[in-house]
Amino acid sequence: MFTVFLSQLNQFLTRNSLVQVGLLFLFALAMGWEIAIHTENNAASSKITLALSTWGSAEEVAQTTSLIRQFEAQHPSVSVKLIHAPEQYMSKLQLLMATNQSPDVMLMNNLNLPLFTHAKQLKSLKDELPPNESVFFRPQSLETFTLNGQLMALPRDVSVLVMYLNTDWLHHAKIDLPTPSWRWQEDAIPLFQRAVAHPPQGSKNSPHWGVSFYAKPALFWLPFVFSWGGKLPTTAQEAHSAFLPSTSETKGLQFYQALRTTLKIAPLSTQVGNTSMTELFLQQKIVGLISGRWVLPALTKQAPFHWKIVPLPAGSKGSIVGVDASGYCVSASTQHPEESIALARFLTSQPAQVLFSKSGLVTPARIDVPLEANQSAFLQAIATGKATYPPVQWEAWQDLMLETLTPAFEGQQTVETVLQSASFRKCQRQEVFSQ
Repeated sequence: MFTVFLSQLNQFLTRNSLVQVGLLFLFALAMGWEIAIHTENNAASSKITLALSTWGSAEEVAQTTSLIRQFEAQHPSVSVKLIHAPEQYMSKLQLLMATNQSPDVMLMNNLNLPLFTHAKQLKSLKDELPPNESVFFRPQSLETFTLNGQLMALPRDVSVLVMYLNTDWLHHAKIDLPTPSWRWQEDAIPLFQRAVAHPPQGSKNSPHWGVSFYAKPALFWLPFVFSWGGKLPTTAQEAHSAFLPSTSETKGLQFYQALRTTLKIAPLSTQVGNTSMTELFLQQKIVGLISGRWVLPALTKQAPFHWKIVPLPAGSKGSIVGVDASGYCVSASTQHPEESIALARFLTSQPAQVLFSKSGLVTPARIDVPLEANQSAFLQAIATGKATYPPVQWEAWQDLMLETLTPAFEGQQTVETVLQSASFRKCQRQEVFSQ
């Protein structure tokens, strides 16, 4: 990796200052970037070179590499350089942009999209997806990437939260499987309470819980905000009236806290330490795991019991999860917009999404990609969910919410009390929503 990176310095020393090159060089060494080149002598070649950045597992990188080679075969005048950043991807992407080395095409999620869009670093793709092609994409996937009427990325996959249930545990406890329309108050809470009272035979001496609990990231508790009728504020004006004592946002968070404190069917962090919720589920200490598509391969390979995927139970306003998406955007500063758009379209084509879906990690954004039988719960969650529109300062907002809600989630204070603190209300109005 070090040798490959050094070879790249010679290619742009003539068009970048030593300061920029030095910053990028030092940061790459510190962060461990993986940069792969798919041509051997681009400097001497007349080919156009596009840089494509992505995150993902080794399997996903192999799939992307395969697609790159197919694209290059179809476009002989174009060569694609793959920049793989498996960790701290957005920070590395920001550094590339700050040093005028923005990739031509970037894998992006809708949560971080507003920050890059507001900084005018992305090209609008509104006119690059004709109506006869857009009909093949799930509407929510296009909605999440549309800001101020402009489509800023072409969707690759969609992401929603569902419930994984240990059906062997339920069978042992003589509990019927819930229907897809089950509700928290009437169905889920009694089910989890009965299950905890009748744990699996091999782990009776261990503590057990009904359902998982995540204080972070926010996407795990946003379904409770949405399912009680609340919304995610995106402006200071909206934030001023959100999370007040009588608002739907607060009611949803109060119910989520109750899973840990009043109902005691979800574990406190002091009870599980560093053990992840997925590990607890695999150890049969939790009967229901709230998670996404990304845990499906691990559960398929490792779970020593039968399990089933169902939608999240409904709150007072229904079962409403946030619908998120990942897709490909094009840099506003690319020198090759036509070729970059062609690459983004190729990577979100039907054959490409078929290949990506084989990893089991993603639910394709296209409706013309065949789905597995166990995907019905994901599709129902997408159908009843809502596109997630985050504030521009999404990471800062998450940090603020975590700092504010931790005392409540740990049972030390009430949700209403922490949300009315002066420091929280001030930040909600000003700092987090500054642009």
